[in-house]
Order: sequence, then structure tokens, then C-alpha cells
Amino acid sequence: MIETAAIIRAEGKILLLKIPRGQGPPANNARYALPKTLIKSGEEPESALLRFLQDDLGMQSSPGCLAGHIERVDRDRSIRQIAYHVTTRSIDEQALARHSLQWLDEEDLDSQDLVAADQHLLKIFRATSTTYYQASADAYFAATSRIDPAAFLMPLTELLPVGATILDVGCGSGRDLLWLKQRGFVPTGFELSSALAGLAREHSGCPVIEGDFCTFAFHTLQVQAIVLIGALVHLQQPQLPSVLQRISQALLPGGFILLSLKEGVGTSSADDGRTFTLWSDRALRAIFATLGFEVVDHVRQESQVRKTDIWLEYLLRQSVADAHATNRQLSSLELNADS
Repeated sequence: MIETAAIIRAEGKILLLKIPRGQGPPANNARYALPKTLIKSGEEPESALLRFLQDDLGMQSSPGCLAGHIERVDRDRSIRQIAYHVTTRSIDEQALARHSLQWLDEEDLDSQDLVAADQHLLKIFRATSTTYYQASADAYFAATSRIDPAAFLMPLTELLPVGATILDVGCGSGRDLLWLKQRGFVPTGFELSSALAGLAREHSGCPVIEGDFCTFAFHTLQVQAIVLIGALVHLQQPQLPSVLQRISQALLPGGFILLSLKEGVGTSSADDGRTFTLWSDRALRAIFATLGFEVVDHVRQESQVRKTDIWLEYLLRQSVADAHATNRQLSSLELNADS
């Protein structure tokens, strides 16, 4: 059986289902859980979640990118639980009360009694969130802002006309924004951490959008290139296809994406607690092909910050075929991806 769950956030809070004590088997006899529903025969995970939110909870919502998945056992049944980030356009607070849904502070989640599977999914979600970059914005800025980005940006800029529009997702310190602006391009930053976004604006003099790439409506932007230098390093491998597809909606036909991820197997951890997903060239090329991108250039480089890290950098071009017609393939990838 497959179940789909919603991670719904707003203003530092997350929406959870309150479970009356004594309901459910002992393993799930917790106080809170993510709102979720079973997927019906023939349904795609995102469609099932949309049906549940609209029909059962009365929410006007849009499932975003994959947040994570886990296998669990309930009453001797094996259930695969898939969670998505969700953007809500309209919430009826009376409906929330009827369905025992409550807003809880994200900072208090560790002290709450959550269903075990949901605890794991939220741990995955929080590992890819803004916690480190918000708290350590000044230190991160100091460590990255003085690095010369020419080596990894020039393969892209050599293919663009002066004045081209560029979206720098995960712009961090604003280092790349400033470099691009000084060479006659028109860059815009995109950053989840409000602290870093402020530093990036001050450093580069460029506009910076504050948002979550799992819920932001990228189709409202139209740019000639997207820069993703280290922006997706904290995503689990099954998450990458849907996130990359969502971000690519900002791209004009025939546009370019410059992307870098760390090479290796499994994950690695930094001394500051951050966890990085590692990739092989083969796995990444398979994802790019599924999304309708061709690899124009590929470089393998040693990190300028930590010499033991190897970066895989790709310059991608959107193929003539519409890359946004791959949603069914993406759903299939998510259902079959390894945990």
C-alpha cells in the first residue's frame, strides 16, 4: 500500500493532525501526525494528495516537490509513505478544527509526540531547510563571498548574450550575482534564508527573492539561464528530479541550467552538522535525460573550500521537447526510488 502525506508550513508553523489518545495500534499511539491519505488504484501520489486536501479537508492547495519517503508497518501491513511540500492558497480554520488539525511551531517539534514515521520524514525535511544558513549567515558569507566564481560561471556566460536574464537559486552570499552583474548580465537571486538574502542584496546590489524552491511558483518567472551552484546539495537523491523540474519552469525555451553537486557514494557530513548527498555522473545524467535536458558541458573540479570534496558541474540546455511534460515520469521515479 502507498500513502501520501502533506508537509504544510506557514510563518514558522507546521500543520499537524491531533490524534486522540488510545486510537490506533501502540506503535502509532502518538499525539500528532502529518495529514495523509491512501493512494487509490490508478492515482498518482500528487493527485491523491490534492484530492484529499480539497475534498476531505476543504483546502485550496498545490502539492510541491517531494519531501521524502519511508516504509512503515501498520497492523501487519507494509505501507510506503511519500511526503510532499504543500502550498495552501486558502485554509478554512473552522474546517481545521473539525478535522483536529493544529498549527505547531516548527521549533517545538522535537518536544512533540509524533508518529514515528512522520518524525523521520520531518527530520529529513528539516535537514534540507534553512536552519544552518539562517543561524550562521555571517560565517557562511565570510567563508564563500571572496571565492572567485569565474572558473565555474564562465562556461555558462560564454553562451549567453550580454543583458541575458539569469536566476541564481540558492544565491547565498550574492558572490555570483555580483560577478554576473559586473559583466553586463541581469541576475536575480533566490534564497530561502532571509538572513543570507539580506546579505546577498547588500553585497551584490541585485534583487533577491526570498522563497522555498519546493513551493515557489517558478513558472511566473521567465529567464534565459538558471544557476544552481551547490544549491541542491542537501536534497535526498529521490527528491532531485521533482525539485529540478519545478525550478526549470522559470526557464525560457532553449535556456540553460548550470548545476553543481558533490561526487561520491551515499552522504557526507561537515563539522557544522550539515549533511550532503553524493552523486555519480551516471545517476545524474539519467535524471537529466528524463527531464529533457542535454549535457552541453561537464567539469569535475576540486572544491576551493574543502580540498577533499569533488564537485560535478554540468551545463544543461533544455531540449526542443517540452521538459514540463514529464510529470508522469517523475512520479514513477519517485515511487521506485531507493530510500
